[in-house]
Amino acid sequence: MTRPGPAHAVIALVALAFVAASACKGPMARRRPIPINDPQAQFERALEIDVEREPGEPLDDAQRWYRLAARRGHLGAQLRLAEAYDQGDGVLKDRAESFRFYRLAAEQGEPRSQYVVAMRLAEAEGTPRDPEQALAWLQRAAEAGHPGAQFTLAIWLERGRFVARDQQAATRWYRAAAERGHPVARFVLGVRLIEGDGTESDFAEAYGWLLLAAGDGQYEAGFALEILEARILDAERERGRRLAWDAPVGSSDPAEIELRLGLRYSRGDGVARDPVRAARWLRRAAERGNPEAQYELGRCYAEGRGVDPDPLEAHRWLSLAVAAGVDHARARSVLAETEARLDAAQLAASREQQRAWRDNHASQSP
Repeated sequence: MTRPGPAHAVIALVALAFVAASACKGPMARRRPIPINDPQAQFERALEIDVEREPGEPLDDAQRWYRLAARRGHLGAQLRLAEAYDQGDGVLKDRAESFRFYRLAAEQGEPRSQYVVAMRLAEAEGTPRDPEQALAWLQRAAEAGHPGAQFTLAIWLERGRFVARDQQAATRWYRAAAERGHPVARFVLGVRLIEGDGTESDFAEAYGWLLLAAGDGQYEAGFALEILEARILDAERERGRRLAWDAPVGSSDPAEIELRLGLRYSRGDGVARDPVRAARWLRRAAERGNPEAQYELGRCYAEGRGVDPDPLEAHRWLSLAVAAGVDHARARSVLAETEARLDAAQLAASREQQRAWRDNHASQSP
């Protein structure tokens, strides 16, 4: 089961702010009485002790104050104890105790805790298995916008785990998770849009989600894009790029993603080295106006990597790259070497192609 990340980040910020405030007030501030019914004051006292604790030391008094605050409904204290028992941080590992505090936080509407509770109930970790309650908590977390819960709910609906199979609902939840930036959901949604699983087939939207998934480091998305390239129309590809640009979360420049795909195939980074595919993706990014891709594509033509050697094409792309600001010494050197291989007519043809590309690029820019 995939574990959500630790909840310490928010608590650490609170701790830093509290410690700073305490430093300003002087030593006597640490000895102030703690109101017996004030969970925030109890939580602050626990933090004060906790942040001074050496790694591996027991929570001791901090745990006592955390428990008092947690018992009175303090969300931060509940999360801190849940994580402490989950990881054995200052206390003995205890999944049952961890689950108890996560459930308290979940009952207050904290989405990540609701997701954890759902997973623990599904896998019988720290609590007896309860499929009905697991599904109920997962739905609450998904509806609250937790991307991991949305993705997991989509899987359960797709496979019929603890719920009747429903491909349309699965696709809706994959989309919800994808829109919140879940990288695997973006990949799965792209594939489902190609095949029409639980939705109408839409190559353009599939292209956009797969581009984003590839940009998130999902290597499989690059292979899916390669398959889609053989079936998609130019207009659909362009619409897909625009969809990727306008994605609700984590939108990125499609040309930058295409550049990374090209470099990945060129270097064999996580995939089999493939100069032909590398050149294909570099061309996509170069045509979109990415200067680094133009430089890399120019080198491909200059050196015959993945394409037939072509000094004219090399000169065109290298010139565009340098004009756009790629100013490192290697770029200028390769451009000079390429220019020396062209006669006056070829140089004039290259400059005319550059002018035509700039005019066309300007007319297509949003």
